[in-house]
Amino acid sequence: QALNYVKEERGITDESIKSFGIGYAPGGLGLLNYIQKENKYSKTELLQSGLFVEKEGKLRGKFFKRIMFPIRSSSGKVISFTGRILPSNEYGPKYMNSPETPIYHKSDNLYGQYESRQKARKEDFIILCEGTTDVKSAHQVGVENIVAPLGTALTKEQLTKISKLTKNILFLFDSDTAGQKAVERAFILSQELSLNTYATNTSPYKDIDEMINKDPKKFQSLVKRRVDAYTYLLTEYIKDKNLNNFKDYRRTVSWMESILSHVKNRPNFLFYVKSSVNITKFE
Repeated sequence: QALNYVKEERGITDESIKSFGIGYAPGGLGLLNYIQKENKYSKTELLQSGLFVEKEGKLRGKFFKRIMFPIRSSSGKVISFTGRILPSNEYGPKYMNSPETPIYHKSDNLYGQYESRQKARKEDFIILCEGTTDVKSAHQVGVENIVAPLGTALTKEQLTKISKLTKNILFLFDSDTAGQKAVERAFILSQELSLNTYATNTSPYKDIDEMINKDPKKFQSLVKRRVDAYTYLLTEYIKDKNLNNFKDYRRTVSWMESILSHVKNRPNFLFYVKSSVNITKFE
């Protein structure tokens, strides 16, 4: 049932199942018995792993009847998991993530950070998107330099990790309001590291996964036609503004001043100021 859902309903190929290490957690005591057969760990150590929970004094597996997506470190070691329920299972949240552990801190890591590393270095460019499904879908159409945060807002630590692979980042988030706010936050954070940032969105589709399923060529051309993140943000910001209206004018100027105050790189700052004049026709 799990394999059918992954392949038939989500369109994940055998190659992706293998390369991302996608599996299944049946639950029960199977994992505990398997681990304890070879090594004797204390209850504290088993709970620290994030793979078990304690109930009425007894340990049981945290993930029960879930499709499992391993999270790998930059060096390829499995450090945590995301588990998704099957469509027929209504027990618990749709997605369940490993808790923070001694070896896993979600604010420091990204989904796909190991799988994307070679392509990101080769192309000197990486895409930052919103979800794990987007990452897998992109890989299946040949776009492998792509990562996503792990159920949390983007952090400076994650951007620092990306910067070790490349200084060129495309923020490709969902087309809703939350997605656009995420681009703005990502741009501000990236300026502290003097990164070269670009941005776009998945409109008219909800996310990358939907776009790839319906129009994979559009996704690939979208990546190639990227514009710098500030120009993108300003263009989106003034879409519903009338700059001949004093209130909208002042609001726009205030927004630009706030965003540009974070830009540390002088050449980039001058470019963004020039871009502001060209887009808004301010004199």
